[in-house]
Amino acid sequence: MKGKDVAFRFSLERLLRYREFLRDQAKQYLAEALGRRLEVEQDLLNLRSELEKHYAMLEGIQKKGTDIAHLLLFREYISRLKEQATKLEKQLEKAEKEVAKVRRILATRQSDVKALESLKERDFRRYLEKIRRSEQERLDEIACLICKPGKDHG
Repeated sequence: MKGKDVAFRFSLERLLRYREFLRDQAKQYLAEALGRRLEVEQDLLNLRSELEKHYAMLEGIQKKGTDIAHLLLFREYISRLKEQATKLEKQLEKAEKEVAKVRRILATRQSDVKALESLKERDFRRYLEKIRRSEQERLDEIACLICKPGKDHG
């Protein structure tokens, strides 16, 4: 190939790189959102476990019999744990919505990258076809020069 031929260059390469960056950023955000959701889920599980434990203790105290003040304090503590559980459930719902939102964003960004990669592949196939035709034309020209009788050839 002669000097006029150039290596393949995708005209939207910068846009492709930028969209890959955005996709990778969305992956990172998803990992962070999943981590936050997991943390809230774990906190909620721990709190529910503690609630179950305290309900069992309350049942034991009621069977044994105890003073009213102690019983009221125990019930108040359980009530506070229930409030915390309600707050954590709301946080979990919020975290799940965030995960769903980031997943949608990631899907869009992956689609954007895939579309550009498809364009790049199509352009590369066209580039290869152009090179193949150019080489074939040169070979045809050489064949014509060889087969054509001329002053210099015979």
